[in-house]
Amino acid sequence: MQHKNSIIPGVILILIGVLILLHKFQVFYLDWGTIYPIVLMVTGLSFFVLIKTRNDKGAVFPGTVFFLIGLFFFLRNNNWLDLYYFDEFWPVFLIIFGLAFLAVFVLKPHDWGVLIPASILLFLGLVFFSNKMGWLSWGTQVTISRLWPVLLILIGVVIILTNLKRTPKNDS
Repeated sequence: MQHKNSIIPGVILILIGVLILLHKFQVFYLDWGTIYPIVLMVTGLSFFVLIKTRNDKGAVFPGTVFFLIGLFFFLRNNNWLDLYYFDEFWPVFLIIFGLAFLAVFVLKPHDWGVLIPASILLFLGLVFFSNKMGWLSWGTQVTISRLWPVLLILIGVVIILTNLKRTPKNDS
Protein backbone atom coordinates (compact mmCIF):
# COMPACT_ATOMS: atom_id res chain seq x y z
CA MET A 1 0.00 0.00 0.00
CA GLN A 2 2.76 2.46 0.92
CA HIS A 3 4.41 2.00 -2.49
CA LYS A 4 1.19 2.91 -4.37
CA ASN A 5 0.62 6.03 -2.24
CA SER A 6 4.15 7.31 -2.96
CA ILE A 7 3.57 7.02 -6.73
CA ILE A 8 0.46 9.25 -6.77
CA PRO A 9 2.28 12.63 -6.44
CA GLY A 10 4.58 11.64 -9.31
CA VAL A 11 1.64 10.69 -11.52
CA ILE A 12 -0.06 14.01 -10.72
CA LEU A 13 3.07 15.98 -11.64
CA ILE A 14 3.42 14.05 -14.91
CA LEU A 15 -0.21 14.78 -15.83
CA ILE A 16 0.19 18.48 -15.01
CA GLY A 17 3.39 18.60 -17.07
CA VAL A 18 1.71 16.91 -20.05
CA LEU A 19 -1.22 19.36 -19.91
CA ILE A 20 1.11 22.38 -19.80
CA LEU A 21 3.23 20.95 -22.61
CA LEU A 22 0.14 20.40 -24.78
CA HIS A 23 -0.86 23.98 -24.05
CA LYS A 24 2.60 25.28 -25.04
CA PHE A 25 2.39 23.41 -28.35
CA GLN A 26 -1.14 24.79 -28.86
CA VAL A 27 -2.81 21.38 -28.97
CA PHE A 28 -5.48 22.94 -26.78
CA TYR A 29 -5.84 26.14 -24.82
CA LEU A 30 -5.69 26.08 -21.03
CA ASP A 31 -7.42 28.83 -19.13
CA TRP A 32 -9.08 29.07 -15.73
CA GLY A 33 -12.42 27.92 -17.19
CA THR A 34 -10.75 24.71 -18.32
CA ILE A 35 -8.50 24.16 -15.32
CA TYR A 36 -10.84 24.47 -12.32
CA PRO A 37 -13.34 21.84 -13.53
CA ILE A 38 -10.47 19.43 -14.13
CA VAL A 39 -9.11 20.15 -10.63
CA LEU A 40 -12.56 19.42 -9.17
CA MET A 41 -12.85 16.17 -11.13
CA VAL A 42 -9.35 15.04 -10.12
CA THR A 43 -10.16 15.87 -6.50
CA GLY A 44 -13.28 13.71 -6.77
CA LEU A 45 -11.29 10.89 -8.34
CA SER A 46 -8.74 11.10 -5.51
CA PHE A 47 -11.57 10.44 -3.05
CA PHE A 48 -12.49 7.36 -5.09
CA VAL A 49 -8.87 6.21 -4.83
CA LEU A 50 -9.22 6.46 -1.03
CA ILE A 51 -12.24 4.18 -1.23
CA LYS A 52 -10.23 1.59 -3.13
CA THR A 53 -6.87 1.84 -1.33
CA ARG A 54 -7.99 2.45 2.26
CA ASN A 55 -11.49 0.99 2.08
CA ASP A 56 -12.80 4.39 3.23
CA LYS A 57 -16.42 4.22 2.14
CA GLY A 58 -17.07 7.62 3.70
CA ALA A 59 -15.13 9.23 0.84
CA VAL A 60 -17.84 8.35 -1.70
CA PHE A 61 -20.03 11.38 -0.86
CA PRO A 62 -17.39 14.12 -1.30
CA GLY A 63 -15.84 12.22 -4.21
CA THR A 64 -19.15 12.10 -6.06
CA VAL A 65 -19.92 15.77 -5.32
CA PHE A 66 -16.51 17.04 -6.44
CA PHE A 67 -16.43 14.87 -9.56
CA LEU A 68 -19.97 15.70 -10.73
CA ILE A 69 -19.63 19.45 -10.05
CA GLY A 70 -16.35 19.43 -11.97
CA LEU A 71 -17.93 17.47 -14.80
CA PHE A 72 -20.87 19.88 -14.95
CA PHE A 73 -18.63 22.94 -15.15
CA PHE A 74 -16.33 21.22 -17.65
CA LEU A 75 -19.28 20.51 -19.95
CA ARG A 76 -20.71 24.00 -19.45
CA ASN A 77 -17.41 25.84 -19.95
CA ASN A 78 -16.74 23.91 -23.17
CA ASN A 79 -20.17 24.86 -24.55
CA TRP A 80 -21.62 21.35 -24.37
CA LEU A 81 -24.34 22.63 -22.02
CA ASP A 82 -26.15 25.92 -22.56
CA LEU A 83 -26.55 26.79 -18.89
CA TYR A 84 -24.68 29.99 -18.08
CA TYR A 85 -26.67 31.78 -15.40
CA PHE A 86 -27.09 30.57 -11.84
CA ASP A 87 -30.89 30.83 -11.99
CA GLU A 88 -30.77 28.35 -14.91
CA PHE A 89 -28.49 25.70 -13.42
CA TRP A 90 -28.98 25.77 -9.63
CA PRO A 91 -31.23 22.66 -9.73
CA VAL A 92 -28.23 20.71 -11.06
CA PHE A 93 -26.67 21.03 -7.59
CA LEU A 94 -29.74 19.40 -6.02
CA ILE A 95 -29.40 16.54 -8.49
CA ILE A 96 -25.65 16.20 -7.79
CA PHE A 97 -26.16 16.01 -4.03
CA GLY A 98 -29.02 13.55 -4.52
CA LEU A 99 -26.73 11.36 -6.63
CA ALA A 100 -24.03 11.61 -3.95
CA PHE A 101 -26.45 10.31 -1.31
CA LEU A 102 -27.46 7.55 -3.73
CA ALA A 103 -23.76 6.64 -4.19
CA VAL A 104 -23.44 6.30 -0.40
CA PHE A 105 -26.36 3.86 -0.45
CA VAL A 106 -24.76 1.86 -3.27
CA LEU A 107 -21.56 1.44 -1.22
CA LYS A 108 -23.41 0.95 2.09
CA PRO A 109 -26.69 -0.82 1.20
CA HIS A 110 -27.57 -1.31 4.88
CA ASP A 111 -27.78 2.49 5.34
CA TRP A 112 -31.37 3.08 4.21
CA GLY A 113 -31.49 6.53 5.80
CA VAL A 114 -29.52 8.09 2.95
CA LEU A 115 -32.29 7.22 0.51
CA ILE A 116 -34.48 9.90 2.10
CA PRO A 117 -32.33 12.91 1.20
CA ALA A 118 -31.36 11.19 -2.08
CA SER A 119 -34.96 10.83 -3.22
CA ILE A 120 -36.03 14.29 -2.04
CA LEU A 121 -33.06 16.06 -3.64
CA LEU A 122 -33.31 14.09 -6.88
CA PHE A 123 -37.05 14.66 -7.14
CA LEU A 124 -36.86 18.39 -6.42
CA GLY A 125 -33.79 18.84 -8.62
CA LEU A 126 -35.39 17.07 -11.57
CA VAL A 127 -38.68 18.94 -11.17
CA PHE A 128 -37.03 22.36 -10.88
CA PHE A 129 -34.57 21.62 -13.69
CA SER A 130 -37.36 20.36 -15.97
CA ASN A 131 -39.33 23.49 -15.15
CA LYS A 132 -36.34 25.76 -15.94
CA MET A 133 -35.76 23.97 -19.23
CA GLY A 134 -39.44 24.24 -20.18
CA TRP A 135 -39.92 20.47 -20.33
CA LEU A 136 -43.01 20.48 -18.10
CA SER A 137 -46.43 21.58 -19.25
CA TRP A 138 -48.43 23.94 -17.05
CA GLY A 139 -50.79 21.12 -16.03
CA THR A 140 -47.89 18.92 -14.97
CA GLN A 141 -46.39 21.78 -12.93
CA VAL A 142 -49.70 22.32 -11.13
CA THR A 143 -50.09 18.60 -10.42
CA ILE A 144 -46.56 18.32 -9.02
CA SER A 145 -46.99 21.45 -6.90
CA ARG A 146 -50.13 19.93 -5.37
CA LEU A 147 -48.99 16.34 -4.95
CA TRP A 148 -45.31 16.58 -3.92
CA PRO A 149 -46.20 15.97 -0.23
CA VAL A 150 -47.14 12.43 -1.29
CA LEU A 151 -43.39 11.82 -1.63
CA LEU A 152 -42.92 12.73 2.04
CA ILE A 153 -45.79 10.45 3.05
CA LEU A 154 -44.30 7.52 1.09
CA ILE A 155 -40.88 8.05 2.64
CA GLY A 156 -42.46 8.17 6.11
CA VAL A 157 -44.32 4.90 5.46
CA VAL A 158 -41.09 3.22 4.31
CA ILE A 159 -39.28 4.40 7.46
CA ILE A 160 -42.06 3.10 9.71
CA LEU A 161 -42.28 -0.26 7.95
CA THR A 162 -38.51 -0.69 8.02
CA ASN A 163 -38.37 0.06 11.74
CA LEU A 164 -41.29 -2.27 12.48
CA LYS A 165 -39.44 -5.14 10.81
CA ARG A 166 -36.30 -4.45 12.88
CA THR A 167 -38.04 -4.09 16.25
CA PRO A 168 -37.52 -7.24 18.32
CA LYS A 169 -40.73 -8.63 19.80
CA ASN A 170 -40.72 -9.01 23.57
CA ASP A 171 -43.47 -11.29 24.87
CA SER A 172 -42.93 -10.67 28.58
